[in-house]
Amino acid sequence: MRHPRRILTLALPALLAALALASSSAHAEEADVEEVSAAGIELDAAPYLMGGFHASAWSGSSGWRVRPVVARAYPPDFMLKDGFEAARVDALALLVDWFPRWREQGYRGFWVGAGFEYWRSIISRVGYGGFSTYTNGVVTAGGGYVWPVWRSVYLNPWAAGHMVVSGTRRIPVAGTTYEQRVFTPEASVKLGISF
Repeated sequence: MRHPRRILTLALPALLAALALASSSAHAEEADVEEVSAAGIELDAAPYLMGGFHASAWSGSSGWRVRPVVARAYPPDFMLKDGFEAARVDALALLVDWFPRWREQGYRGFWVGAGFEYWRSIISRVGYGGFSTYTNGVVTAGGGYVWPVWRSVYLNPWAAGHMVVSGTRRIPVAGTTYEQRVFTPEASVKLGISF
C-alpha cells in the first residue's frame, strides 16, 4: 500500500463507529428496550450557495447515527488571509452522532457528534497564476437539531468546529507562504429525508 498511515487514519473512525453501534444494540437488547433503526440522506445549504456541493447518507440504530459525507466548498475570499484567493476544499468525512432523547423522539431533536475528515484543498495568491494543493486530517465535533417539516422531510440546523490534526499547514504559494488555520468554525442548515 502506498499510504498505509493515511488508510489507517481514515479506517479507524469507521471501526470505532461500528463498535459503538454494536455495543449500543447489544445494550438495548439486554435491557429489553425497543431498538429504533432508521436511515436517511441530507444536503447542506452552505456549500451549494458557494458553488460547491454536499451530500451525506446516514444509518442509525438505538440513538446512534453514522454519516459518511462528501463535499466541495469554495470559501469566500473574506475568509482567507490577505493576499490569497480562489480557495477550494474537497472533503471526505465519517461522523458519528448521538441523539440523547432517541427513546422518546427517535432521530429528531437535539444531537451531538464527532468524527474525522480528510480535506484536500487548493489556494492561489492574488495577482499570480497557478495554485498550490495541500491536504489535512481534521477532527470535527458539533451538534444540531433535527426539526420535522413535513412527513419524512426535516431541517437540521447545525454548528461544528474543525481542528487540523495532521497534514500540511504552511503551504508555499507563488513565492510566499499560506498558513492553514488550526481551528475553523462552521454553521449551516441541512435538508434531509429519513426512511
